[in-house]
Amino acid sequence: MKGKLLNTGLILTIVGNLLGIMITAMMLWADQEASLFKYNITGKKNLILLNCPILLNGNEEREIKVKLKNNRDKVMSPFIRAYVSEEHITLTRESTHELIIQPGDAAEIIWKIYPEDAVYHRFVFFRIYIHDDYPYPTRDGTCGVWVTNIPGLSGNQLFLIFFTFSILLIVGGNILIQIAPHPLYDKRKITAGMKYLSGLVLFNFIIAFLGYWVPGFIVLTLIVVLGIALIV
Repeated sequence: MKGKLLNTGLILTIVGNLLGIMITAMMLWADQEASLFKYNITGKKNLILLNCPILLNGNEEREIKVKLKNNRDKVMSPFIRAYVSEEHITLTRESTHELIIQPGDAAEIIWKIYPEDAVYHRFVFFRIYIHDDYPYPTRDGTCGVWVTNIPGLSGNQLFLIFFTFSILLIVGGNILIQIAPHPLYDKRKITAGMKYLSGLVLFNFIIAFLGYWVPGFIVLTLIVVLGIALIV
């Protein structure tokens, strides 16, 4: 019975980690591909406040949002140029905005994206460029949105199901590993390694959510190396 408890915990943790690796790899891949979209249009700083969906499912339309807040003591008048992919990597839908934001106020700009915008029938790419008042630096931001076609669910619902399932399996599996006795030295090493692996997967979720695909791929490489070491 005690051995079954430990084995069940290990199986749940392995499945949860594999699902987590798949989700984070999907998010990081989309953002990495998006970084190459209109790559010649870049600012001096990265735009942080970019709200981009992760999945676009079926025929739904989604929104990409950018919120700019004026924390200065004078009027802010940014010029914004945005690009959305249109089926092919060389085709884009461009829009421009000139804003006047009073001190202490904020402005939100929204762009609609559709499944028809997907490049390779897989990603919708988005890039924004903001030319701010001198001497404030120019900023740019990108994001990639996965396009799927699974009937009956929205992109948010689909992602939430997979994400929640992964977290529950990882947490539940590690709880079972923790409470199950494992006297054998080799098995103790495996269970300890599994905890580190789970921690890296959860940490990579945060990195992927924030859109930092370079450190995300570094952590993903560490996860794969640790996983191989555990298998060996």
